[in-house]
Amino acid sequence: MPVLVALALSGRAELFLALLAAALATDAADGFIARRFNLASELGAKLDSWADLAVYMAMVLALWALWPNHFAREQLYIGLAVVATPLPIVFSWVKFGSYPSYHTRLAKWVALLLVPSYFALCLGLAELPFRAVIVLYTLVAAEELAITALLERPASNVGSLWRLLRP
Repeated sequence: MPVLVALALSGRAELFLALLAAALATDAADGFIARRFNLASELGAKLDSWADLAVYMAMVLALWALWPNHFAREQLYIGLAVVATPLPIVFSWVKFGSYPSYHTRLAKWVALLLVPSYFALCLGLAELPFRAVIVLYTLVAAEELAITALLERPASNVGSLWRLLRP
């Protein structure tokens, strides 16, 4: 993340996007490998969640530093994400004293959709997909809030709110 931030602040848009693509690809690969070979752990899930948050913060910073016109146009949606992000984190810290790492299906889909929508936004190709993903991201935050409310103790890799509600 420090390299991503340095690239963004130094105006190196192409290198930032290339390194971001590599970081996102390795994030997806490590989760797949952990599940495929039964190497998933509570610590790994928590570290993955922290890394995801760091990547998202770097993406917002880069949008501001490298593409200020896009940032200005998307302030409402970026603000929505910035407000939605800490709510489930704070609620989980208050209730359990730990960072949530639920890795719900919806969160995985939103992360998958965020990548092309962010690149399309940065490259000036389209704004609508980015906006739609941010709206979906707020649903992820709402689902995480509900999951935290329902859980009696911290858990990782929950799957979905629906899974918790099923008898």
